Amino acid sequence: MSKPKKRDSAYWLGRLEREHPAIFDRLRSGAIPSVRAACAEAGLIRLPSRLDALKREWARASSSERAAFMAWVKGALPPRPIVVSIPVVLTGPDGTLLPEVIDRIKAIMARPGPFGPGRAPHGRIMSAMGYARSSTRLANALDRRGKPDGDFLDRLRAWMVAAERA
Repeated sequence: MSKPKKRDSAYWLGRLEREHPAIFDRLRSGAIPSVRAACAEAGLIRLPSRLDALKREWARASSSERAAFMAWVKGALPPRPIVVSIPVVLTGPDGTLLPEVIDRIKAIMARPGPFGPGRAPHGRIMSAMGYARSSTRLANALDRRGKPDGDFLDRLRAWMVAAERA
């Protein structure tokens, strides 16, 4: 049987000194209040989030406590009305997307969620609209380099409604 590894402050101080000397210096100068905080900043340990704590407590709660909590949540949160106002006309007289439509799409793309910031938001949107991820139709429409056809506009309107509700 092997001896359990000792993970005390001396161990973490040694690792900080070897692997993260800048953080170690800040810890020694008092800029970082504890070895634990320094290790978290260095990425050597992961501190639990509030979500982790909620999950842990949920797992430990009795069924009556869970029921009481769910009743509280349902009473504490008012129902969220779904108000979606997508413009009826998406294009201007020149056949390109209206500036307010472009702004709305970019606002949806900037929000956290399935179409938000990250790798290839245009591709995810095109895929959700039923096109190939590599299609440049959306990018061209947003850059006003082309006149979108009716099928694209119908799919874009449906996607905007779904994305606004999400």
